[in-house]
Amino acid sequence: MNEINPILLLMIGLIALAVIIAWGLTIRVSVRIARRVKRNPKRWGITATIAGLIIMGIGYLAYTKRRSAGLWIILQVLTIGAVFLSAWLFLPKVLGIRLWIDLLLLVGELLLLLLPISVLAGLPRRIPALYSGKQVRGIAKRKADSTTHGDGGDVILRAKNLHKSYYLGKQRLDVLKGVSMAVERGRFVAIVGASGSGKSTLLHLLGLLDSADSGEVSIDGIGASTLRADERNYIRCRYVGFVFQFYHLLPELNVLENVMLPAMTGCSVVKWWSYRRDVRKRAAEILDRIGLKERLNHRPMELSGGERQRVAIARALINSPEVLLADEPTGNLDSKTGKQIMELLKQLNQEGQTIVMVTHEQTLAQAADKILYLSDGRLKSQ
Repeated sequence: MNEINPILLLMIGLIALAVIIAWGLTIRVSVRIARRVKRNPKRWGITATIAGLIIMGIGYLAYTKRRSAGLWIILQVLTIGAVFLSAWLFLPKVLGIRLWIDLLLLVGELLLLLLPISVLAGLPRRIPALYSGKQVRGIAKRKADSTTHGDGGDVILRAKNLHKSYYLGKQRLDVLKGVSMAVERGRFVAIVGASGSGKSTLLHLLGLLDSADSGEVSIDGIGASTLRADERNYIRCRYVGFVFQFYHLLPELNVLENVMLPAMTGCSVVKWWSYRRDVRKRAAEILDRIGLKERLNHRPMELSGGERQRVAIARALINSPEVLLADEPTGNLDSKTGKQIMELLKQLNQEGQTIVMVTHEQTLAQAADKILYLSDGRLKSQ
């Protein structure tokens, strides 16, 4: 899981090489300009060296601390632009062939510099190997600390004293009032509540789509409150699959492409090119397993409601999530189709998939191993 990604190493190496060459060419051009205008080339060279170090240092901090590859590129462009400005001011004296060859090389090197930076910026955050050692160790340490304090064992999802409120104008609406729960690995848990009771809000908190006003959500022992935004994205993509009541399929894509979409999220062109066939194969296998083998190239509008929900379930499974969160998965279906979807969820659970489902129908909840009731912002077992 923590192996160094070879594409990441290659891109970092290319960036380092391109920066060194571009920096060297910048110094060389500065010295040539200095000689043309009869200035002290040594002083110009030292100035360019110091300026290059400062700007690249700022660019490095901008990228590592703020994850802003764009700011890094802008700073490098400003460096090159300063050289061009100098050349333009002394244009009558710098028409020598050798200097303009250096300038053209500098432009070409800048363009080559943008390619590995753009690829590196586009590498998917959901793959552990693409995180720096510090990030991986940080997540692992949080997980170990949580396990030490009793959040380990077979519990895959835990919520402690969650509070969540919203404002409707000036009026405060308390939706969740101290909700706590634990979901063991491989269990099927149903949360039953009336419309407006906060079921979807709770599910969004459990899946890290939203943050609680207070309280803690931990997934596989990792506390969400200790995670940075990029780490939350990784945990959500790696550990959680979502099934929504209204499907949320993209009408422009066919069935296979919709299912593949979560695996493509945040993925660079280079990375996607290297593993797209594996994802396509897995997506086709999941769709075959849920009975949609003949619908791979159909658009969502060409499918029935039950088929669309099956596609949504397949999409949620493409990244092999630890927990499947289903928000009223049968709420937009007729009773017969809803029963088929529930049979599919039960089958997935029997194969080891952990499922948390919210519904307002008591009869559907009977399919679960454990039923919890959400009322007045609090969760009860009966």
